[in-house]
Amino acid sequence: MDDLSPESQALSNPVILQEIFQYKSLSGKDLRLVSKLWNEVTLSLPRPKLCLKLNHSLKQACCDPSKFLDTIYPTLSTPKLARFIRISAGCTYHVQQDPEGIPHSRGASDVSAEKLISTVCQKYSETIQEIKIHSRLVVLPTLYEILSKYCPKLKRLSVTCPRRRGGMMDSTFDSPLPKKSNLEYIRFILDDPPHTFMQQVLNAAPNLRTLFIVGNLYPDLDKNTNLYRLFHYGRGKNGARGSTQAFNGGSLTRLISQVANSLVYLKIGLNTDQGKYCPDTNRDEFTLPESMPKLKQLHNRCVDIFKCPDGTGGLIWAGKKFQNLDQIIFGCSVAAAGKDVLDTFLKLFSSKVVLSRTVRKIVVQDLTESLGPLANLKIVYPFVTEVELFFLHMGGTLQEEVNPAVFSSQLEVLLKSGGLTKITFNMTLELKLSDFVKALSDNKELFKGMWNKYLDLGRTSGCRSDCGTIGIAEWGRESPAKDIADDLYESGKMEKYGIKDFIREFESVLFAMKELELVVISGVVLRGPTAQLIINFIRDEKLPVQFLLGGGNTD
Repeated sequence: MDDLSPESQALSNPVILQEIFQYKSLSGKDLRLVSKLWNEVTLSLPRPKLCLKLNHSLKQACCDPSKFLDTIYPTLSTPKLARFIRISAGCTYHVQQDPEGIPHSRGASDVSAEKLISTVCQKYSETIQEIKIHSRLVVLPTLYEILSKYCPKLKRLSVTCPRRRGGMMDSTFDSPLPKKSNLEYIRFILDDPPHTFMQQVLNAAPNLRTLFIVGNLYPDLDKNTNLYRLFHYGRGKNGARGSTQAFNGGSLTRLISQVANSLVYLKIGLNTDQGKYCPDTNRDEFTLPESMPKLKQLHNRCVDIFKCPDGTGGLIWAGKKFQNLDQIIFGCSVAAAGKDVLDTFLKLFSSKVVLSRTVRKIVVQDLTESLGPLANLKIVYPFVTEVELFFLHMGGTLQEEVNPAVFSSQLEVLLKSGGLTKITFNMTLELKLSDFVKALSDNKELFKGMWNKYLDLGRTSGCRSDCGTIGIAEWGRESPAKDIADDLYESGKMEKYGIKDFIREFESVLFAMKELELVVISGVVLRGPTAQLIINFIRDEKLPVQFLLGGGNTD
């Protein structure tokens, strides 16, 4: 052992390996193949990294449980492989019979799911720590029976039962479940709410730390007094293919109030189905509790729906009342198209009154182009050090020749705020690389000697919903902004903006950033010659600048 290098010794130390292996980007399947030690560490991580999928459709187990029970099930080398089990979204076949002669149907898929989870949970009752189910409502009685008899060490439970044709549930859940003292995470996505099922599960989890609810569901949380994180996403759509209950702001107020003394993170949102269904709420329909002594992060994803009496989604109220509040995050629903965020933005930063001396981070989503009110940022939140701004993709709403000036003014307002150590700026205006360089050049003096140590200039990517972000863009919005295309050679020949050598200008801008700790730029596509010159310049001058590939669209 003494002859091993420090690196080899570290990779042979179970304690160090356990810390490394918990990174999400590492594949559990790959890690356990390296050695017996790595296999044992992988199987013993605090949260299971390997998931045992029971009804794999590619193995025909979606509608025939014997395909798992007669083949994979007997080969499990250790009970630890069943610490995390999963029933996925049923049958993927769209015909009644596959080439092997196995009949496929929703009914067969339901029966298979029930048989599989019942068999595995009985055998590995003392081992299972996490159950994840995506199925129809008819499976819930079987799951309830399992929870009443087995899996005493269960830590995490995720149940997704979207409302579909058939598969409705007649059962009731009157008998209380035994206490699940280890159950700390529950996720419910239930379009057609089986209230008693949800309530009984919550009643059995006195040490619950995280609760994630999607749907117009408002259970009683009186027994969950240790709740740390609450995520609640309602639904605006009613009717045959939507929620069977309407959004109820008063019930959500009551739900949050029940755990107000323990909550540290609160996120609320509402899915408007791409802006088609939006409840017409008034300011008094939803309110935040009088006191939330431990709350550090407030995320109101839809300030146009959760207005609160202060008219800003509770942001003014929270800043004044919640003495441990560290972060505020807000945006608007798709239905609002940015207007309500702009109104809230103006109300917050135009008051010139201190709202909070504890808030350190501000995140604003769905902004339009104006950032003027942000000049008052350090007046309203004098101790804020981090700002993240995510703009709507404005598409063709602004003339392209106006965009560079708008982008330059946005940067100026942000960089002049002062006292910021981290800035994340999501660029959505249609720009060429020459425009990007010119805007940075106009503000390069602001990079010198500034407080900011981290600057992230990115482009939108992925999809966004009313409930949260996947990437940065939005479900139902326009497609993400295109990548910033390299036009430096052509622009130099035309002396665009009076600049003859854009490469030299770009290098000057990057050099001005040398005092920062890290600058990350994404969504910029550099041509071969430009890339070579700029990357070499960054390397030679040892600048803290990174270019990340991707981030926008190229078509």
